[in-house]
Amino acid sequence: MYLPFGQPKLLQCHHSRKGVNINQVVAKRDKVLFAVVGDCFLSLWYCKPSVELVCQTRKSESVNNHGISEYAIWKADSSAIAVVTSKGFLLLYKVSVQRAAGSVCQVYNRQCSRASRSKLENFEASTNGLPAVRISVITIVELPGGICCLSNIKDELVAATYTGILKRINWDGLVNGSMSIPLNTIRFSLDTQDTEGCVLENGSDIYATDLQYYTMVHGLALVFSDGRAGFITSSTSKFQPTALQGVLAPDLTNACCVKINEKYRLIAFGCKSGHVIVYTIGDLSSHLQFSHRLCISSKDYPNAYRLIGPVTNIQWTQDYTTCAVSWKNGGFSVWSVFGSLVMCSLNVSTTSAAYPGLVKSMDWGPEGYHLWMACHPHQMKSTSNKPESDHMTMTSLLQYNFVKSAMINNACISSYEHVILISDDRLFINHKHNTPTTHNNTQSGVCSNSAIENTTTQTYISTLGNKQWQIIQIPSSYLATNWPIRYAAVDSQCQNVAVAGRFGIAHHHLGTKKWKLFGNTTQEKDMIVTGGLGWWQDSLVLTCWNSYEDRDEIRVYPRMCNLDNTFCTKHRIPAAVLLLNIFYDKLVMFCVDYHIMVFKLTLKDSIPYHQFTVIEELELSLADYIPHPLSVTSVALTYLKSETGSRHHHECSDTSWESLLINVAGRVVMFQNIAPCQDSDDSDEEVLSCPPIVLASCVENLWICPRISTSKQYLTDTLWLSCGALGMKVWLPLLPQGGEKHNFLARRIMLPLATEIYPLAVLFEDAVIVGASSDVVHHELSTAQKQQIEMKPFYTIERTTQVYLHQVLRQLLRRNLGFHALEMAKCCTLLPYFPHALELMIHEVLEEEATASEPIPDALLPRVIAFIQEFPEYLQTIVHCARKTEVALWHYLFSCVGNPLKLFQECLQRQQFNTAASYLIILQNLEPATVSRQHATLLLDTTLDNCCWPLSKDIVRFLRAIGPEDDEDYGLKTVIPPSTPILYPLASTPPSGKDGKMFVYPANNRMRNLSIVSTSHHTHCSESSKDTMYRRHSGGQALARSRSLSGDRRSGSDSQHSSAENYFIDLILNRHARKLLSSLRIKQLGMFAAHLEFDLTSWLRKERLRAGRVDNFVSTLTKMHSEFDWPLPCIPSSPQMS
Repeated sequence: MYLPFGQPKLLQCHHSRKGVNINQVVAKRDKVLFAVVGDCFLSLWYCKPSVELVCQTRKSESVNNHGISEYAIWKADSSAIAVVTSKGFLLLYKVSVQRAAGSVCQVYNRQCSRASRSKLENFEASTNGLPAVRISVITIVELPGGICCLSNIKDELVAATYTGILKRINWDGLVNGSMSIPLNTIRFSLDTQDTEGCVLENGSDIYATDLQYYTMVHGLALVFSDGRAGFITSSTSKFQPTALQGVLAPDLTNACCVKINEKYRLIAFGCKSGHVIVYTIGDLSSHLQFSHRLCISSKDYPNAYRLIGPVTNIQWTQDYTTCAVSWKNGGFSVWSVFGSLVMCSLNVSTTSAAYPGLVKSMDWGPEGYHLWMACHPHQMKSTSNKPESDHMTMTSLLQYNFVKSAMINNACISSYEHVILISDDRLFINHKHNTPTTHNNTQSGVCSNSAIENTTTQTYISTLGNKQWQIIQIPSSYLATNWPIRYAAVDSQCQNVAVAGRFGIAHHHLGTKKWKLFGNTTQEKDMIVTGGLGWWQDSLVLTCWNSYEDRDEIRVYPRMCNLDNTFCTKHRIPAAVLLLNIFYDKLVMFCVDYHIMVFKLTLKDSIPYHQFTVIEELELSLADYIPHPLSVTSVALTYLKSETGSRHHHECSDTSWESLLINVAGRVVMFQNIAPCQDSDDSDEEVLSCPPIVLASCVENLWICPRISTSKQYLTDTLWLSCGALGMKVWLPLLPQGGEKHNFLARRIMLPLATEIYPLAVLFEDAVIVGASSDVVHHELSTAQKQQIEMKPFYTIERTTQVYLHQVLRQLLRRNLGFHALEMAKCCTLLPYFPHALELMIHEVLEEEATASEPIPDALLPRVIAFIQEFPEYLQTIVHCARKTEVALWHYLFSCVGNPLKLFQECLQRQQFNTAASYLIILQNLEPATVSRQHATLLLDTTLDNCCWPLSKDIVRFLRAIGPEDDEDYGLKTVIPPSTPILYPLASTPPSGKDGKMFVYPANNRMRNLSIVSTSHHTHCSESSKDTMYRRHSGGQALARSRSLSGDRRSGSDSQHSSAENYFIDLILNRHARKLLSSLRIKQLGMFAAHLEFDLTSWLRKERLRAGRVDNFVSTLTKMHSEFDWPLPCIPSSPQMS
């Protein structure tokens, strides 16, 4: 997952300042050099620092004869560049690169003083300088029919002409005519198993508008001029024209561009509608199957596709986990591999069009830390107050900064409950604990259960409320020679951080805030980390390639020692490692030869430093299950198993594992029951005793809890999957009831969950998903400043969280798994937001069913209500949900819950007075005024007796607000029947109330700004919804008109009624004050008078001969001293008489 960070940088290109248009920016394979193609020039830029190294300017005669340069393509080995012109010519350039320390001084000489020049020379000496690049023309090729698009195919170029022919061209300029491919001769079908197929209709008029070669499958993806798209494969390795067979993309008629994701075996087709349709390539047959669609929803940007136009560019990152999409009319967006929208520039528009305007071309930098863009400035503001002729009148070169999740390249941190993001020079860490401890921790890489289970509620609140990032700056001395950073890892306690760049490693302790680097730079340059790195037993474990000895190794570096090979434990491995993960003391690796290797790590207490032993336990070949090694994105050992009931649940001290999980191009495959082959003499050979199981598809990331808590087994014994636009999936255990086992019942279930954030970590025992998002900070400028300063967006990174408990419980109840839902909920009752999760579940089900346009045969709301009744938060959850819901939905809610009068009485019995006060708002709108007044009076007496003074004050205010017109309003509405609930949703218009079982909501003048303030968090019904209910009912309007006509006649009676009501309320308060005074509770009487604004002075004058009369002064004085905790007066002893 990639997020924009900071402010876009405008790169100074001297040709753009001269008014020359920039048409394309394209990076070579390793993303170190960028080719910038302009109308009359070709320049090469270095990635970091972003400077122009060399520029080849074409003569005006060449531009007039051959046309302007439009786009270019790099050779696979980056030794040449092919440029296509507007008149169909192909310009071939040779690129010569050599590194020399002093060759780039001239790049900076014009802007450096003598003092800064010496610093620059020192910098160049430390970084070995920038490369010296030379561009020279090889030849110019003219193709009959023009060039529509161009791509690489192995060591050749393939050019599509407007005549419908794919021509093969060598990089020396020779056209291989025998290998030309006429499109009208290729037979296309919907599946490669269909050997017959047919040629394209109107094949003579169809040509390819875009194409790209797929190296792993040896196929060619094309977009045709009529909007269709296809994929061509060959039965021979040379891609001969006589051995070609094509498949068409189903249901695609408006394609305009194509880009291949080789790692996930996906082909993305950009459409003229602004969508991107993604297809997956079959493993056995190269047919195209629809996978997902990238489209801007109306929630993200309303009416987006009426403005953005067709897709113009699709660019995948170097790791193929994220793609950037731009449109013809301006704007761009960033998506995850399976369709989750990460950012969209349309959301940060400050003018009629989004910054940066029209994106003509773009490409990602090394490791995806930068996104280079060639943008059109016609929608960008000027940067100064110079005359318009001095401004940029053509395209400009922009560079966006991005941060990415460390979990993309390193699976070792997928089981930890921390979020770590990497930028090009720093780390962003958000750990579960607020602050890291400063003492040394030598525990294993897995947290203990006791530390988690003893966590208090305050720890939960502080944990989930911590949204601040801890930013760690990577040392510039390490970045100078090892940029970019490729791997980053943090331990389970979030005390130690390690990074690995081009060479070597470096690690940091968050307590001491000190970095450790290699003291011997030769040792640093001789190792390249591959596969990843992780922490175990306060030591750093990694796999690397030893360039000095030319072999692959496992290395373990103790943290307490200096970073030197003298203290390192090495173990040689036979092949290069692509992926690495740690499970307790087990080290699992996936190698380039399709082999899975499992090693056991053992710590030996030796002096003067720790030493380790690495013992191989398993080696398994997965060549029969994996199409290509690069398609594997993650590997992990786990204690999970498909048959949970037959497995012994391991404790944290047990390091045994049950299964192997591998993510192959988005499909999670489980291998279990791995055992040595008994038929073979080779005891090291391992086999699978049962076939692998595909758990899910379209998976981007997976999380496994590193521990099993016996008290929260439903939360920890789970597998979490992130599936892009499909949200998340959780593989839950279904534990048997009472220890009974049934072979016919499933022991696990996969549940889908909708997410509003992009998940980066899962807090298993907290039932929370943690993610990150990018927000835009807008600067307020004056009109004069806006004319002088170009408004660029500034992106900040924020941590986001989402509670998932209510969704899991809802899915279990929908599948009639109420017992498992109840057991899971019991594990979470101590969470501070557990009542909120129950409230969310009711609210979502109520909104879905009550607003349905058709009757629901099997309503879920009654089951949800019955489920929540098992918890003491039931009454509070119901009333909170009702007060946050529209009044029109109350009928359906209380038809399932029951009569609110009974719920109110139940609150009084349980002494939940704040909850009972919330029910008064419900009764006020659903019952006659006399009923609501009666229950409010009852609650007032109860709260006064229990000394709930703030709540009593609110109830008094509530009673005084009830007017005489409220009694007349009751004739327009009916009361909720306490009998059988009605299990059908409300229609768009309220049903009639002829049968006496349905609500008609009239204009209710009591629906005004009245609220009962309590210690619990209540969300009151908005005035807008009340006004809407008033406008909807014609009876309410007629009643209002009648009141306005007869207002003068009724003013006298209204005032009399109000006086009677106030007299009745004062009578209750006087009675309670008299009760307190009679029982000599003077302290409570004072608090009563202070909170309820009771005129105590005048009242005591009236009661001086009644309740205020003192008959027994001794007992009265003694009780007052006892109540106020005053010392009794002591009698001084008299002096002795002499």
